[in-house]
Amino acid sequence: MLRLSFTPAQELRKQPTPRLYDRTRADLCDGSHRGYYDCQVPGEDYTSVPQPTTLVIGLPSVPVQAPTEVRATASCSSTCGTVTRTITSVGPATVGAGKVTMTVTGAALHEKDVVEVSGGGFRTRSTTVSVAPDRRSMSVALDLTSAPRTALNLSVVTHDGDTFARGKATVVAPIRATTAPGVTGTAVVGGKVTATAGTWTPAAESYAYQWRADGVAIAGATAATYTIPAALQGKQLSLAVTARKAGHPLVTATTGALVVKGVAPKPTKLPYVSGSTRVGNRMTAVVGTWSPAPTSYTYQWRANGVAISGATGSTYVIGGAVAGKKLSVTVTAHRTGHLSGAYTTVGYTSAYGYAPKATGAPALTGTVKVGRTLTLNRGSWTPAPTSYAYQWYANGRAISGATRAAFTLTKAQRGTKITVRVTAHRTGHVSGVAWTRATGAVAG
Repeated sequence: MLRLSFTPAQELRKQPTPRLYDRTRADLCDGSHRGYYDCQVPGEDYTSVPQPTTLVIGLPSVPVQAPTEVRATASCSSTCGTVTRTITSVGPATVGAGKVTMTVTGAALHEKDVVEVSGGGFRTRSTTVSVAPDRRSMSVALDLTSAPRTALNLSVVTHDGDTFARGKATVVAPIRATTAPGVTGTAVVGGKVTATAGTWTPAAESYAYQWRADGVAIAGATAATYTIPAALQGKQLSLAVTARKAGHPLVTATTGALVVKGVAPKPTKLPYVSGSTRVGNRMTAVVGTWSPAPTSYTYQWRANGVAISGATGSTYVIGGAVAGKKLSVTVTAHRTGHLSGAYTTVGYTSAYGYAPKATGAPALTGTVKVGRTLTLNRGSWTPAPTSYAYQWYANGRAISGATRAAFTLTKAQRGTKITVRVTAHRTGHVSGVAWTRATGAVAG
């Protein structure tokens, strides 16, 4: 049967007029309906023998002012043409619980054919999603959310009441993510981020991606990679990954959100270190010029590239442990809503500090006589030494082993004059030296 309708519906005399002719040249169209004609070939419900017909659409009997849309639909109540109806298969054989899609194959399939799934007190029928133009396959939707996790019977019930049993389908748990999807890359304006699909069981056959900003899908952002535009700065970027597997409901997992940052400030005039790089001196980090302009800076001083613990101010007094090493500072520029930028200055070799000086001369006390003990007062020094070394002399010759702060005179020193050399050490500094005054001659 061929039905022709007109939009908008008007009196038939004001519409185009269809005529359907077969070999008898009789008009097979019935115009007794308001707004449409039914044109039917005699015996089409009972025979598969082709019957050639000719459709003619003529101008309306009464002129109209505007064009009229004509819509024609053709259907057959049982067989269509010479193709014998067959139902070959329904699949897949394993489906996940939930709203799924299955495929029916065969010949002369009809949009009103349905797939029935039943067993164990459960029964449901499909709705048609699509039918191939050659009617040899069709896609149907089924809701198996409440289906038991077992093998269920499959059958196809045709539009005219025939039933075709077609095996079983096993309902299993739907696909699920065992490892959550994620995003690699830095969420910065102009940066590229990449989706990681995660791990799914059973294994997915394909994935679909949708990037989101503040939870809203970004139009066109459906590839595995995404280059972040400036418009997204400050927004929450996330990714929805949909796993696909034949016969399973679509399952979507969403990653955590990443705040999109602006580009990091970069130095247009490089930072440097100001001051004399000698132990004990105060050095200052000069930040230079950056773009875009930072809102704050942080610092880390380094010796031979290694961070100096606690040295995080804009100035640094060079410690003795840094002597002889290359001193540098890393300046990190921060800007609200942006990534931070960092630059490390060139290294400047730290010179050893000045030697401690004796502000109060060392001196000897005691009786200068063989068998008596002389004691050294090492004096006072600035800056304060961290250690001292001593060497006793008799008439300018070093006394072997005499390296303590006290010394007992022996017959070998009779008649000689005693002096002591005091060496003051300070970490990271050149060592300082001072001498005591010479004693009188050692008495026997």
